[in-house]
Amino acid sequence: MYKNIAFSLALLTSTQVNAQTPQISIHGSDQTQTITCQSDALLIAGERNTATIQGHCAQIRVEGADNTVTFTQADQLIVHGARHHASGGTAHTLDVDGKDNTLELTLRQPNGGSQARIKGAGHRASLQIASQADITLDGADNILHWRRVADAPDPTITQHGARNRITAD
Repeated sequence: MYKNIAFSLALLTSTQVNAQTPQISIHGSDQTQTITCQSDALLIAGERNTATIQGHCAQIRVEGADNTVTFTQADQLIVHGARHHASGGTAHTLDVDGKDNTLELTLRQPNGGSQARIKGAGHRASLQIASQADITLDGADNILHWRRVADAPDPTITQHGARNRITAD
């Protein structure tokens, strides 16, 4: 089932797309919403929206600018655009592209390695590493701070670009 939440008019429409892969979409500006995922794929697109996401999402995708997302768990967290803030939860994979995004989360993949790709400029990522992880940092002026949780191994970090800073606890 496809669920579309359009905040600008608080309009809720529902269209059958694929019963096995629900999709929740948030579009608009200056909206605040609490959403419960049940293995859904979630898209947040627009500006200055605030979303609190509870439960497990197959994918959380954030696009636009200045959105704030607090989440519990996602298989994939994708953040594209500028000045977003995503925090609070665990993700198996992280994909960031754009400029000046802030991320605070735990990378954890129960059956193998987590992956993070941070591309662009001016991102600030604070990652807790709870499983084997491969991190790629591409771009300029990005800050990556990481910390191991329990027995997790140090991540493998590949970086390309200029003036990136990497620190660890």
